[in-house]
Amino acid sequence: MPDNHMSLQWKICITTMKTWLLIVMIACSASTTAQHISDRYGLPADTGISLTIEPKPKRSKLYRPLSEMVLVQAVPFVFNYFQTKPNISKISFSSVSKNLSLKNWEFDDDKFLTNQFAHPYHGNLYYNAYRSNGYTFWQSAPGAALGSLVWEIAGETNPASYNDMLNTTLGGIALGEMTYRLAGLIINRKQTGRKRMIQELVATAVNPVNGFNRLLDHKWKEVSFTDPEDSLEVSVTFDAGARLVSKTANQLLHNNRAEVFSSVRLKYGNPFKDHAKPFDNFYVLLEVGDADSSKLNALWVQGSIWGKTMGRTLNRQTMLRITMNYDFHKNTAFEYGGQSVLFTWLGHFQLGKHWVINAEFGGGAVLMSASLDRHRVYKEARNYTYGSGLAIFSYCELIYRNKLSYIVNFRSGWTGTISGSSSSKALHLVTSELRYRLYRNFSLSTSWGNFQLLGFYPGYENTDDTYPFLRLTAGYKIAL
Repeated sequence: MPDNHMSLQWKICITTMKTWLLIVMIACSASTTAQHISDRYGLPADTGISLTIEPKPKRSKLYRPLSEMVLVQAVPFVFNYFQTKPNISKISFSSVSKNLSLKNWEFDDDKFLTNQFAHPYHGNLYYNAYRSNGYTFWQSAPGAALGSLVWEIAGETNPASYNDMLNTTLGGIALGEMTYRLAGLIINRKQTGRKRMIQELVATAVNPVNGFNRLLDHKWKEVSFTDPEDSLEVSVTFDAGARLVSKTANQLLHNNRAEVFSSVRLKYGNPFKDHAKPFDNFYVLLEVGDADSSKLNALWVQGSIWGKTMGRTLNRQTMLRITMNYDFHKNTAFEYGGQSVLFTWLGHFQLGKHWVINAEFGGGAVLMSASLDRHRVYKEARNYTYGSGLAIFSYCELIYRNKLSYIVNFRSGWTGTISGSSSSKALHLVTSELRYRLYRNFSLSTSWGNFQLLGFYPGYENTDDTYPFLRLTAGYKIAL
């Protein structure tokens, strides 16, 4: 899908990002809301009421999600036809026939934000056309692929795109399940009145298709006092502060740029207890700032799709799991996006009364990645290559008295180019964070690290793009 036809989708994406601040505000009022309902109806107080998974809706007949998938596609199609260059919207039997042949498929030249964020976001709408109509994770996943395939073949006259098909499908599944769970988390089904309406509106902004279906099914005002079976362990950490960044690792303190930024980190579920179904536990990092390259600097979603407990004692828990991962990084030095599947070992250790260690390490496959290419620009807009390969991941967290914590995180990936300049890439991310809890949920933290993207080009000069940073933030954590 060309960039000049993506403005409507992009506005929707930006609007969705802004709702994260509202999510934090809704979460802050969760305990008050639960107590209010308990007092009003004479029920036992339960401050965890709003933080439960809503019962799965009754599965609709197939015509309904299919109709909604078509509606999701009709909005950008009509916008393209009447508001931008209409030529690519003038589909015909000839254009459809051409795109039905795989020999005519290609890797397109859309901008990085379009291919690595806007397309996965649109895939999440296809996915939720099924998920919010009562279908399971595995039943909804083909819906993302079907929506992407229909658009590539019959949504426009341009050649169908391999990268759009994969990014829309895989990214759509990861973002789709994440937003489906978040939307259910925001709504307190025991709440009424204006607060309930605000919750429904925020949840709809996070997951428009789910909100649309709740409206059709008259659930926006539906009140229920039946506790769902699944209770959750959820924490949201909101950080805001300043960062120093540079393009040279050893010049961070001398040749730098100062920026303000904020981030939201969400931990949903306990991986040692919640792993029966895909995304019963997941982690999300969203970072925005005033970098000159992009306001959206990072979005990382790591969702568990399988888990198995290996051992459990009073002071130790270990397990194996498979995670589905969505990556988006765009900063002053480089850009990287990808879809991967990792197999990891996870451990939790209680050392005496005061010390806790959490650790995870593993590796897996990078199914598709997009990384900066310094030597070539493709057609009109694309300055990056597509590749696939392998990745490794490690994480260690040391906690003392639940007051002081230190985290070290290392991720690395190696990919070979499948579209673009003949090359191979290596991405290395090393970060660390020291955090001290000052009072209750308030904390101060400092973090430092380095992102490095190495490019190896036969016949051309190799590249080394680095992004060292130093951050100082004030944080507020909500344990739900």
